[in-house]
Amino acid sequence: MDGFVEPRVRRVVADVLGVDAALLEVGVSLRDDLALDSLDLVELSSAMEEELQVVMPRKLPSWVRTYGDVVELLTLLIPLRAPHATIVCVPPPGSAASQVTRCEALTPYAVETIVAEAQRLGAGTELDVTLEGADDIALARVRAVLGCLAAHGVGVHVHRTGARPHPHAA
Repeated sequence: MDGFVEPRVRRVVADVLGVDAALLEVGVSLRDDLALDSLDLVELSSAMEEELQVVMPRKLPSWVRTYGDVVELLTLLIPLRAPHATIVCVPPPGSAASQVTRCEALTPYAVETIVAEAQRLGAGTELDVTLEGADDIALARVRAVLGCLAAHGVGVHVHRTGARPHPHAA
């Protein structure tokens, strides 16, 4: 687990849920072991946003079921504060939608919006994401976060400024 994120997440989860921090292990279930309910989730999300200066998604991804999953999610969200990106969204062939180009910081909200739009356009959609000044870790994390789109038939191409863009990007 991430040595920077995990201790901070451990402290916040223990404080918000009123549990002993020593009990927080990777496989501890949020619902079964920690009895997390929707009100706790709102409070926990708010505390995480304040502690780690991230914007939590309105709804946790379905794969977030354990304490370790929360740490993994926050580890993925933190680097998305920094990279600024140009995103070209090319709709599938035959679609009435137009190609859209966005230039913005990849905040969790921006990623959520990009993912929702690509899923709405459906299979055959291509995303070309150019990151400005990103290191290898940021590049890998953005690829991992957007990787969920492959299951929807959306092609995702992530690269640094100056690297050769995907041929669909104009």
